[in-house]
Amino acid sequence: PKAVVAVALPLCPDFVAADGAPEGLVLRMTTEQMTAAAQPSDFILSRLNAPLARICLGFFREGRPARIEGRDLTKALTSLVRRSKAETVPELVAWIQRWLGREVAKLNATKRRSAQARVDLIYDQVETLECLAEGLATVEELLARIHELFGERRGPCIVLSTVHRAKGLEAPRVFLLEDTLYCGGRRQTEEERNIHYVGVTRARETLVLVRNPKEELVSGEPR
Repeated sequence: PKAVVAVALPLCPDFVAADGAPEGLVLRMTTEQMTAAAQPSDFILSRLNAPLARICLGFFREGRPARIEGRDLTKALTSLVRRSKAETVPELVAWIQRWLGREVAKLNATKRRSAQARVDLIYDQVETLECLAEGLATVEELLARIHELFGERRGPCIVLSTVHRAKGLEAPRVFLLEDTLYCGGRRQTEEERNIHYVGVTRARETLVLVRNPKEELVSGEPR
């Protein structure tokens, strides 16, 4: 849609709307407004997984049909939980914090340019697990919750996904969590701008830019 192309233009200057493209619509909402408005067939896109886990868990508790896209993430989270050999959630949380410290220290010691991406991934995995573990007592309950939220659901549902996993997919209405872009404003790279572009252009009709009012825009961040 022309309105979506206008948002994407600063990220890709040679991007143009097709002849006869519909006008489309671009809206702005807070996370609270988005969760109230979201309906089955909508996409909710994020740069990171942890925010999706919090939102999907809220839908799950309200009995609203929703799932998180990503079988590979299910395997990664399950593998990490199993590696801990923990039986209770407190034991697991303590273990993953120790694991986080070790892994980040090793990656920082390499001083490789690619290390930061891996560090971001590790922090996201840990935050996702801690979010999913809220209110649970045992690791088995956590594993069941992971499979519930990341499993395939029959019938229409709200689909939550990272931008990476949504590449090539589209939906009539897409909510994009702007606060998660650029890894919280830490990195202004071509890769992050491409992720922003992909997120914006998943909407076939309506793009909803989601940002909480207390969050400050990072200087120089594309809108």
